[in-house]
Amino acid sequence: MKKWTIVLALIILVFLGLVGCSRVHQSDDGEAQTENEEGKINYVTEDMEITSSNEAEEKISEPEFFYLTGVQDPVSQLWGYINTDGEYVIQPQFAEISSFQSEGIARVRDTSQLFGYIDITGNYIVEPQFLECGGFYDSGLAMVRDTTYKLGFIDLQGNLVVEPRYDNVGDLDDELIVVGSFASEGGILYGYMDRTGKEVIGLQYRYAESFDKDGIAVVVDAESDLAGYIDTQGNYIIQPTYPIFNGAIVGAQPFTDEGIAAVYDGGYWGYIDKTGKYKISPQFGYAESMFRNIKLTPARPTGADSYYFGSGWGFIDKTGNYVIEPQFMEVKAFNEEGLAMVLGENGYWGYIDLEGKYVVPPIFSYLGEFHMEEMATIARDANGLYGYIDKNGLYVIQPIFEGFNSFSDNGLACVQDSETSYYGYINRKGEYVIQPTFKKAYGFHNKGLVMVQDASTELYGYIDETGKYVVEPKYLDVEIYFSKIYVKKE
Repeated sequence: MKKWTIVLALIILVFLGLVGCSRVHQSDDGEAQTENEEGKINYVTEDMEITSSNEAEEKISEPEFFYLTGVQDPVSQLWGYINTDGEYVIQPQFAEISSFQSEGIARVRDTSQLFGYIDITGNYIVEPQFLECGGFYDSGLAMVRDTTYKLGFIDLQGNLVVEPRYDNVGDLDDELIVVGSFASEGGILYGYMDRTGKEVIGLQYRYAESFDKDGIAVVVDAESDLAGYIDTQGNYIIQPTYPIFNGAIVGAQPFTDEGIAAVYDGGYWGYIDKTGKYKISPQFGYAESMFRNIKLTPARPTGADSYYFGSGWGFIDKTGNYVIEPQFMEVKAFNEEGLAMVLGENGYWGYIDLEGKYVVPPIFSYLGEFHMEEMATIARDANGLYGYIDKNGLYVIQPIFEGFNSFSDNGLACVQDSETSYYGYINRKGEYVIQPTFKKAYGFHNKGLVMVQDASTELYGYIDETGKYVVEPKYLDVEIYFSKIYVKKE
């Protein structure tokens, strides 16, 4: 029997193609590595051993890597997994599936409507027994909800690390994980648990956030409903004195790398340091968190008609002085290039610089975000049609499309034709490379394959960059992308 170690590089589902992707390759000693978009090498540390000799292993025994994706059979309406030849590697048998994670594990729901976990051979490593379950975090833990409707955690081997007893849980990658349970007097009380299941800080808060890198967390006191800051022992380092804002927003925000946090005193927002002393006195109707790499911060004066919308947004510096006077209906934070998207009083979006001058005039009903590597972004005109503009607000691709996704690494963008409403793919000159013939389509990811829906049969298949079907459209539904799985023989 052959022994294999598999490392999965998951092709991330990205509808707009705005998220960077990783490249996977082999190191000199044969170990799998991933190279992130900054060119730094990350070694994959979570391996899983497959020793099954069933049909699935036979299909994956030859190449260095292979691809799998989930598909729904049109006859049985059950889900299975196929390779790029359209051959079933795992037969249709599941009511619901997920993509395989880097540990070689996928969540599935069987026909009894219970969730479990399978490996890439289709064998259960955790038998179906849960009403709900989540993906595995980097910590090697996953959330599961059992038939009592309570939440617990399991590890990669399917062992219960924490028996289901909670009603809410936070980020499982945290050293101290936020957990909560319904209290007898109503509502949920929150506390903190370590990864072994030990409650380090008891359930006593109306609200709790993750601890930051300095071991400080925002909590809301259950008795007073006021927010304060605690350390990892549960001791208050800043007493709970900050009320809830606008009926929903906690009046104490986490500390940023600046070492200051936005807080609400019941009438105004200001900024405190980690001793609780005000660095900028309360004076704003609302103010967002200050970050070290962002020179200006969105803020509003008092008396504005709404917390999140309406004339009155401007930008303040690190001393709390307005550098750009309140004048916008809505704003986004400045990016690293010193541009901020703003909604003008005319109801249209544009971009301003750090002096408050428009570099892209407010004439667009929708704008995408500029990124360092991109010289243009998506824009929608007053007629509701999409094009692509440069950083001067000039169209480099005219607004003639009903829908428009960002360009993928292969230089193609998925667009919806305004005449037929079908989807196709254009190059950066705005020319069709793949004609608009699909009822549904998505952007390519890292020069891979992508799911499309055939306009005539309404069934799904996969095409390559030339528009050629690699997997014929014969499925009721499919995952958007293939997962690329590397195999190394020991």
